[in-house]
Amino acid sequence: MNDAPGPRSSGFAALVLLGLLAAPVTVDAGDGEAITAQEFHVEAAVEIDATGKVAQAAPDPHVHPSLADGMLDVVNGLEFTPLTIDGRSVTGKTHVYLRGCAVPAEGGLRVAYDVTGIGPGRERANPRYPREAVLSNASGLFTVLYRVQPDGRGVVEAITPEGRSKAKLPIFKPVILEWIEGGTYVPEVIDGVAVTTRMRRQIEFLAPGSRRRTPDTVSSSACQRAATDGNAVERDDIALDSAFALKAGS
Repeated sequence: MNDAPGPRSSGFAALVLLGLLAAPVTVDAGDGEAITAQEFHVEAAVEIDATGKVAQAAPDPHVHPSLADGMLDVVNGLEFTPLTIDGRSVTGKTHVYLRGCAVPAEGGLRVAYDVTGIGPGRERANPRYPREAVLSNASGLFTVLYRVQPDGRGVVEAITPEGRSKAKLPIFKPVILEWIEGGTYVPEVIDGVAVTTRMRRQIEFLAPGSRRRTPDTVSSSACQRAATDGNAVERDDIALDSAFALKAGS
């Protein structure tokens, strides 16, 4: 948890000034009061020593130092299961994904973080909303399985429509392929060698005026903790076969 400076008239303006893409959500502050919060996603590159401790962590370069301090406090406190090859302890490099949430505080923002995953470095930008979808006012939710190659390329293995999205797959599939396979990733590294990692991600496309299929009201996670000054950390790993794993209780 950390307080980020921001304009007194509108603490959320700080997120715009700090260059973060944020989404509004409603949070129960614990006393029956509902407040508006802003969620955003960041990541940190980490080097793990042979004992599983974080030897070095570097924040997402898009994150302002006033937010990075709290993010690194979370990351540096993590402990990983030590990596071994043929019984030999080795070092490694990976990325930790975090969901941040900011709520108004006196003179700025109060920010909390959840660790949501571990895996290769990834781009921040969202996939584009295709012109064909604009014309038909289409929305869709898809689960994508893909792998990040040692050379940093993404390769899609499967795209599964969720709910009523099957009919929309022909519209959104080219965009998903373009986004995953056209992006550049930072592969995980074990004992100095880049490795392949299989990944799973949900991608939701929303037509103008549509609402997210996931609830906008948050009762737990970083937003709940930012509102109530809690400090629990939740995780939702999306790397399917990463060699990196957090120790229980980390």
